[in-house]
Amino acid sequence: MMNDPYAPAGCELTPGALFAKFARMSLPRVLFCFLFILAATAPDSIAMGRRQKSRALLMGVLGDSISAGTLSDLPLKPCAKDAAKSAKRPGGVSAKFIYENKEKLSWASGRSVSSHFYLLKSYLLASGSPDSLRVENVSSPGDRTRDLPKQAAELMKQYREGNYSALTYATILIGANDACGKKGATPLDRMRAELLQTFAKIAEIQQEEPIRILLVGIPRIPDLGAPAIRRTHTPLLGLRCGVVRDRLLGSCRKLLSWRTEEEYHQAMNIVEERNRLLRSTAIEANATFPNLEIVYSNHLFDLEIPPAMLAIDCFHPSKRGQEAISREVWLDQPWFWMER
Repeated sequence: MMNDPYAPAGCELTPGALFAKFARMSLPRVLFCFLFILAATAPDSIAMGRRQKSRALLMGVLGDSISAGTLSDLPLKPCAKDAAKSAKRPGGVSAKFIYENKEKLSWASGRSVSSHFYLLKSYLLASGSPDSLRVENVSSPGDRTRDLPKQAAELMKQYREGNYSALTYATILIGANDACGKKGATPLDRMRAELLQTFAKIAEIQQEEPIRILLVGIPRIPDLGAPAIRRTHTPLLGLRCGVVRDRLLGSCRKLLSWRTEEEYHQAMNIVEERNRLLRSTAIEANATFPNLEIVYSNHLFDLEIPPAMLAIDCFHPSKRGQEAISREVWLDQPWFWMER
């Protein structure tokens, strides 16, 4: 007779042996053995599913340096409060923060700003959801739409390895590097194909609830070429933005080097064309992939970007800029609002 090594004494799983012993056992012990047998003989798929399936929901973040929080810890115009915090932080600003700061200052995933991750967690808590929420930010500085399928594949990997119950929300902010290309902007048909590849990869996730995706438009990059911003002094030896950004760093010269109104409108047209492409591709993808709910947001394009919202390079958003992006773009998501 084979005994279960994990059964309590007197609870062999052979029915004949159990019957002989039941007469000598107390009622509580009989009930305990009965429940043990039920648990041990339950279908493996159900038992394993309950043990292994996480109750955590996943939020994904795809995109470029804006979503990665690049330079957001180094404001162009630090306020007294921010300066005091920087002075108290051991070692000052780390090299990692300079390149990216997804965990703390990203508009999408940051924990030190009112990010979409924070807002979604607050919504789940207020709505009484028993699920916890985690975020995976796979954005990378310098990435274009051509890099999105790779980011989506990485998000899929994290989703499967984390054994999440659902990918409940994802943000995609992309296109600035496509518009700023030194050899010209990325062609619209190529951007469309790369976006559809990305959505197809995300749509491979099979779950009961739809995958909600907020696709965010490109900001008003040419506005950063305005004379008032070019003449703004930076903390870098007092050099002006026009010197630091345009001459030393060479950030997006194609859209920032305008000097006439006609050149400004030509630069802005490059951005607007790609935002229209983002909007139309979102509509197309919704019709193609029924398990996706994609909403296009144009709020970032409508957002005014003063020097106080810029990082030290006069191009990327500072912490205040990241806060503003999160706040404005959140207005366009239709899913996570409490009824009043």
